[in-house]
Amino acid sequence: GINAEYMGAFGGSGRDATKQLLTRMTKEQKNLHIPGKHRMEWNAQPPLVVGVVGPAGCGKTTLIRSLVHRFTRQSLKTINGAVTCVAGPARRITFLECGGDLNNMSDVARVCDLVLMVINAQYGFEMETFEFMNIAQSHGLPRIIGVLTFLDTFRQAKALKKLKKAMKHRFWQEVVQGSKLFYLSGLEGKEYPSREMNNLARCMAVTQLLPRSWRNTHPCVVVDRFEDLTPPAQIEQSPDAPRRLAFYGYLRGKALRENQKVHIPGVGDFDIADLNLMEDPCKLPPKHKVKNQFRSLNDKQRRLYAPYCDTGSLQCNPDSVYLSVDRSVEHVGQGVDMLKQLASGEHTVDQQQSDVSLFPSGDKIAPAKHRVVFSSDDTIADFPETAEVEHSDSDSDSDTDTDSEAEAAPASKPAPVLPADWCPPTHEEGEGDEDVEEDLFTVVELNDPAQQEDITRHVFRKLTDWSDLETRERLRDLFVTGEWTMEESGIEEVPEEERFGQTLGDDGNEPTVEEAQQRQSELSAELSEKVSYWAKVALGGTHTEETEAPEDVTATAAEELDAYRKKKLKKKAEFDSHYDQLIGGKHAYVETIRMEAKEQSKQMAELLQETPDVEEQVKMVGFYEGLYVRLVIDTIPAAFVQNFNPQRCLLVGGLLPNEEKQGVVYMRLKKHRWFPKILKSNDPLILCIGWRRFQTLPVFAIEDQNGRHRFLKYTPQHMHCICVFWGPLVQPNTGVIAFRHLKQVPSFRPAATGYVMQSDQSSCVVKKIRLTGVPMKIHKNTCFIKNMFNSPLEVAKFEGAKLQTVSRIRGVVKKALPNKAGIFRATFEDKVLKSDIINLRTWKAIVPEQYYNPVTDLATSTGWREMKTQNELRLLNNLPFPSKESSKYTSTPARAEKQFNKLDIPATLKAALPFSAKVKQQGVAPARKRQSREQMLVKAATTLVLSPLEAKRRALLAGLKKQKETLAAAPAKKSQLQQMKQTLHKKERQRKRAVGAAKQKLTQLKEIKRKSLMQRGKPAKKARTE
Repeated sequence: GINAEYMGAFGGSGRDATKQLLTRMTKEQKNLHIPGKHRMEWNAQPPLVVGVVGPAGCGKTTLIRSLVHRFTRQSLKTINGAVTCVAGPARRITFLECGGDLNNMSDVARVCDLVLMVINAQYGFEMETFEFMNIAQSHGLPRIIGVLTFLDTFRQAKALKKLKKAMKHRFWQEVVQGSKLFYLSGLEGKEYPSREMNNLARCMAVTQLLPRSWRNTHPCVVVDRFEDLTPPAQIEQSPDAPRRLAFYGYLRGKALRENQKVHIPGVGDFDIADLNLMEDPCKLPPKHKVKNQFRSLNDKQRRLYAPYCDTGSLQCNPDSVYLSVDRSVEHVGQGVDMLKQLASGEHTVDQQQSDVSLFPSGDKIAPAKHRVVFSSDDTIADFPETAEVEHSDSDSDSDTDTDSEAEAAPASKPAPVLPADWCPPTHEEGEGDEDVEEDLFTVVELNDPAQQEDITRHVFRKLTDWSDLETRERLRDLFVTGEWTMEESGIEEVPEEERFGQTLGDDGNEPTVEEAQQRQSELSAELSEKVSYWAKVALGGTHTEETEAPEDVTATAAEELDAYRKKKLKKKAEFDSHYDQLIGGKHAYVETIRMEAKEQSKQMAELLQETPDVEEQVKMVGFYEGLYVRLVIDTIPAAFVQNFNPQRCLLVGGLLPNEEKQGVVYMRLKKHRWFPKILKSNDPLILCIGWRRFQTLPVFAIEDQNGRHRFLKYTPQHMHCICVFWGPLVQPNTGVIAFRHLKQVPSFRPAATGYVMQSDQSSCVVKKIRLTGVPMKIHKNTCFIKNMFNSPLEVAKFEGAKLQTVSRIRGVVKKALPNKAGIFRATFEDKVLKSDIINLRTWKAIVPEQYYNPVTDLATSTGWREMKTQNELRLLNNLPFPSKESSKYTSTPARAEKQFNKLDIPATLKAALPFSAKVKQQGVAPARKRQSREQMLVKAATTLVLSPLEAKRRALLAGLKKQKETLAAAPAKKSQLQQMKQTLHKKERQRKRAVGAAKQKLTQLKEIKRKSLMQRGKPAKKARTE
């Protein structure tokens, strides 16, 4: 119940007041959650990842095409890979299309921030929709918006209204109450109506996204495109050789470092060979100082980046780039003519390079081979004429122009010679950044002036001059953990006398007592004056005539006092907040964590804002969220490039240091209620944890009341159990979803869901076993037992264990006999028999098999090979199931009747027995006369065959005989009935006679009682008539 003050406060009944109070307390508890990652406001966030999910033929591609056209005013014919577009002044969106493939579903569910669940109204919710919802729940459920399509096929308004209501409530039941569900009425041309797309885009813009723990603790790159950096000559020699690939994409989640290991789902674990910062291909428009000056974007700011889609006339594939040219147009540009000339030739581009010119009147381009020669006599690098000069890849226009000019130079020009004492141009330390920007290239005098024009062709790097003393001293400070001396630290040394509170007189000698007292009073007055002034300033006082500053307080001192005042106020605020939380803070712990997270984020933002250079920021915190990076990874299987599908979502996820190891992982698991079969221990199961998907052999267990993990052969129904498997270690509370197969099956594919509890290097799952033995030698309560152990070492392990026979006699294991194979001595509470079987009940540790098979469907050309069960192998190879003779059903054998021997009693005993115990001689039936064989043959041969008339006569005689016997028995029955009647009449007369006698006796007793009462002087009661 609830007390009166709450009832008075709510002004209602007790039940209503309790309900309102519980509602308020529930809201308060929901708000008490540990704050997630604080978004960095100092940096542009990466594009919002929107996954468009649904079964085949539900309208996913049309929806993406309509949304892209609404944001960018551009039309896409095909949707392949990631499609990134600018959706607002401070918002970008990356669309990922996801079909019915479980691998693609798992990857999209990990990285997407928002899900557009496309549902075909003609079929309703299909199996792929429910499968993706379960996968998304295990990885951290993102925001889900439903989109109902194919509503134009319903002609009746009543049926359409009923369908919308049913689909909305079913969608709420699967996701959350009140989830948004949009209805698309039909198509206008090849896209959905613009009004409906505007409503959907507005809902996507205002949806609040919640941070997810896995994304906040792990870096991730959604790959937009990749390039093959493997030398072509190596590919021609061995097409299946490992490749060197460069992946491009926006970085999301935690900061990524160069020495960090990454995992590519479907490929494997790799080390980062190179990590670079690239220019953002889809930049946000510049911010304006005036707030809300431009709420919409102009056409130049509506950018689209889709490398594998047909954006305009350009389309990229992993191995080529296609440019669509309209051949019906006669007048085209010179660039198109050059491309046609290259495409029409029968030879390669390298062979046709001498016949191509950049301009109609220009010279032909000829491949030039150069030799690099240094001016020093002792270092000469001579390259053969066939060597090719590799130019560094660059996307800037200046590098392209420089390279083109270098290629157009005649081959007969002498190679550039670099002087041995050449150094890159530097500027003095006192010069500012503005001067450096104005004079980007400075004149440097060289020994050979004729070679100055070719120096710009080479890329030089400014190296640190370690010969400089000041540079080495600056490096020296980085390895010092203590303090320098007074001279090395730059602090002026204080005389020893002043440090110990002693001062010298004017003549250099020790001061007298009077001089010391005078000096001490002057210092005390000066110190008290400064302290009083600082205190008034710190308390917020102003500088008035009454509180004049001391004479030695200059402008620098005023700044110091201002800093001192801020420091004191900050300490006071910290003390107040801590004191308030201790006394009146209702949720002090949660508020403390929130304030700490906010303060940490603020400090990080201030620190990084002080260094606007992105490269310096990367050196401090690593490659943080929102940057467009280029990851170079070696040893990628060639099958990944050969069988690449741009419609598949490709991720590069960072791994934490502890996730590179393998061990025993414990997780809490529950079989899905829609999965048709129960799961069996040591059967192969595919687990999806974090970035990884792998097959392993799990062992199921359940926790007893005493904390023991007991082995289970099968998963229990409708309840959780413990699953132990061997695999890569992951952090606790990581979501897990299990599959039996990844291929298309007609049933529900997710087999179980759960989360990781802990990781360890050993298993604590035990299984109950029973060891049996038989007595070898018995002496009173001591027994020597055999056939239970094989060695004295095993016996020593079980010393003190409890034993029990089949007849419930308990005992204890003592010690093993020397030089005997497992025979030991045991004592029992009673003497055991030779035929007893002795049992020892104990527990056996179950260790999961060290089997880890990562799913590498993208790295193999023949498909990923998974482990199969024996049943699947028999069905695949059409093999019969093995049968045991002992397992077959047989007829129940009949119990044989036991034959007892004849009881033989001695004659002397018979004579001594009493008459009641003696065997009586019963009458013996006369023996039947055995007929001879001749008599039997004669009787069979002389069988009488009756005629029909004779048969009738005999039947009549037999009937008359039977009737005669019946009539003869009738008088006997009649006399028997008469006797029964007489017996009944006799018993009735006896009963009446007994009742009369009882009444008479009762009357006599009443009369005696009446007389006795009259004698005592009491009136007698009137007798009750019966």
